[in-house]
Amino acid sequence: MDFLWVSNDGAYLDPFTIQEELQPVVWRSILEVLNGADILKIGVKLLEPNPAAYEQLTLLLTAQQSASEEQFRWCFSSDSYIEILAKGVSKWSGILQSQQIRGCRDELIFAIGDHQNDREMIQNVDVGIAMANAIEEVKQVASYVIGHVDDQAVAQFLENLMTDSHSHNDKENNHWIFKGYEPVDTVSFD
Repeated sequence: MDFLWVSNDGAYLDPFTIQEELQPVVWRSILEVLNGADILKIGVKLLEPNPAAYEQLTLLLTAQQSASEEQFRWCFSSDSYIEILAKGVSKWSGILQSQQIRGCRDELIFAIGDHQNDREMIQNVDVGIAMANAIEEVKQVASYVIGHVDDQAVAQFLENLMTDSHSHNDKENNHWIFKGYEPVDTVSFD
């Protein structure tokens, strides 16, 4: 059974808690949760997202992060979902760890994303791709911006990538070319 870590006792009666058959465990500090177990990530879902809740959570998490001497980091992964991560944990660190476990580095690493939790990964992979619906800070670090997620843009991009007529590795100029996609900047694979 999954656990729902909450900051107040009222969560026991919340319809979401009952529907998902969660067992709330009350905590008063994020570090109380992170230090008490081998937890790498805590997901927080805003049941009724609004600008005031967004702002309050930002202030609370920033204060907690500062008080903990940066022992965790947090980011939004959508407008209604927050990830609280143990220090050093991210999608990019997961990619690096998988490379280390396998004992090799892939020739070319692609990543596609749209929100704060994707930024570091998009910035550091060989070919970082942002969705058209991505937040601006992700688009700014991406090599390419493709269509909207609702328009099946990922499937279309991958299909095009697998077709020789739509993409090729221009080794002479040291970058990939994806026909039909405008690069944000040159995609290098050094």
